[in-house]
Amino acid sequence: VREGLAPSDFKPPPRMFGAGDGKLASGPLRDIVVPIDKLAHDYRAAMAWNQDTGKLRRSRARELGMEELLEGWLDG
Repeated sequence: VREGLAPSDFKPPPRMFGAGDGKLASGPLRDIVVPIDKLAHDYRAAMAWNQDTGKLRRSRARELGMEELLEGWLDG
C-alpha cells in the first residue's frame, strides 16, 4: 500500500500455483491446481484488509489500538 501497489497488482507466475507449465505430471501434487485467487481473497479478509486497495480496515486498527498511528493509511 505504501509503495502504491494494490492487491490486484500481484500476479504470481502460473507455475507457483500449478497451472500452465507448473502442473506436475507425477508425485503427490500431480494434477493439483491451487485456487490462488480464492486463497488471496480469504487471506486479505482474515487480515482485515480491503480487497481492492490492500489497506487495513479502520475498525481493525481501532481494535489493535493503532488507529491514530495509521491515520492516512486506513480504509474507511
